[in-house]
Amino acid sequence: MRKIGLLAVLIVLMATTATFANAEGATVEEVLSEKAQRTLDRVFGNGAFVAIVSVEMTAPNYEVRYTRQSKTSTTAQSGSGDKMQILPGYPVIRNLAPDNFKQLPFDSVTRYMPSTLRRIKLTLIANQSFPKNKLPAVQRLVEQVLGMVPNRDATTVIFQAFSHDIKESPQKSLFQMQPANASKEGGARSDTFLQWLGVGALGLILVIFMVIYFYIQMRYQKWMAGFAKQHLQALQSQNNSTASPISAGRDSLSTTGAVTGEMNMASENRIRKYFDFVDDSNIDKLLFILDREKIGMENLALLIPCIKPHLATKILATLDSKTQAIVSVNIVNPKMFNKDLIEKFETQLKNAMECLIGGKAVSSLILGAMSGQAKKELLSVLKGNEEGYRRVRPYLIFFDDLDVLDDADIQLIINSIARDTLATSLISVAPQLYQKFDQNMSKNQKALIQEFIELRSRLMSENDVEAAQEVVVKRALELDTQGRIQWRSKI
Repeated sequence: MRKIGLLAVLIVLMATTATFANAEGATVEEVLSEKAQRTLDRVFGNGAFVAIVSVEMTAPNYEVRYTRQSKTSTTAQSGSGDKMQILPGYPVIRNLAPDNFKQLPFDSVTRYMPSTLRRIKLTLIANQSFPKNKLPAVQRLVEQVLGMVPNRDATTVIFQAFSHDIKESPQKSLFQMQPANASKEGGARSDTFLQWLGVGALGLILVIFMVIYFYIQMRYQKWMAGFAKQHLQALQSQNNSTASPISAGRDSLSTTGAVTGEMNMASENRIRKYFDFVDDSNIDKLLFILDREKIGMENLALLIPCIKPHLATKILATLDSKTQAIVSVNIVNPKMFNKDLIEKFETQLKNAMECLIGGKAVSSLILGAMSGQAKKELLSVLKGNEEGYRRVRPYLIFFDDLDVLDDADIQLIINSIARDTLATSLISVAPQLYQKFDQNMSKNQKALIQEFIELRSRLMSENDVEAAQEVVVKRALELDTQGRIQWRSKI
């Protein structure tokens, strides 16, 4: 019975060791597979490869090391010689000479030896659309990331037509296997049911929240409409019973502003806003007309207070100091203008702006939307026309024109552009311009840009590079418009 018990314990220990080895191997496979898949998706894009890693692990064991001989106690009995008292549980060694019994037992140290990695097997499933001549570079990259050893590990490549591109988290569909201790049917179905149950509960909570939210919004809007209607009726009755229309209008404006704030209510007492057609898209036309027609101080004092403050500031900036002072005094002092004269001047100015075709804003939109090659051909034709070249050149901006900027401006552009976009834009630039960007980057930025170019430059087409350069140029023009850099003037 004792032997049977020892045999059962030994079998349990071996099964437990094998289970631990399998579990540890599955964990290593999952980590390595996820690492390989994430690397492929980051470098070559989703839907290009599927990586599957399997490993062979050694079985864990226990190492027993005997250190020194133990001091055992013996008792002497007549006729039988010395008998040794063996410690409980100490393994008995058979076929040992009687003279050697006095040398037992020994003190020992037992150490657990965990399982180690014996071999890595990598399977790469490549999309058939991926170029086969670039596959060795992909294989070397993944083997380097996984730390695979030549002559020990193995890599297998399979080309397969993918039914659809993997958009996100491909590891979930590839490695979402059922647990080793779960049955093939019961465990997986139970987990799936619990997952769907949780999603359904969250969806139900979201629907209930949206219904409550829209119900509260409808009640709030209905209450606000009734509240505004009551106050509007009160204001109209007050205006009808008031003797002075000017004082009634003043009281109406103050009361309405206090009650409704930013609410835009249509009423007969609303004051008309003159020159409201002037905005950022046509301010260049207005400046051209004001410079050409010389409309006078009186009209400037009428126009400037009626338009948006930042547009009025642009008009004042075009005037000399003396004219600015006179106009500023006329703006500060309130003055009652004749309504017919205001409307006549507004109509004349609006008609002039509608009939004015072209300008800086339109030229910037039209010429700026041309492709890089079309811009170069247009400048090549205009080289014989010095005046035409001088007028058109500020609106034909190229990526190579960034070379005129100083280091501070280049650093501001680098920090305003996404890393991948910036790296793509620098793939085929002239060495001088690349050096200008390189010397204004940090060590970390340099390393990331260089690594991106080395790994993905062959995968980028000319259209990709040109599109990235257009993004950088557009951002630089925005910084120039904001006054943070000086680019157009230097060109």
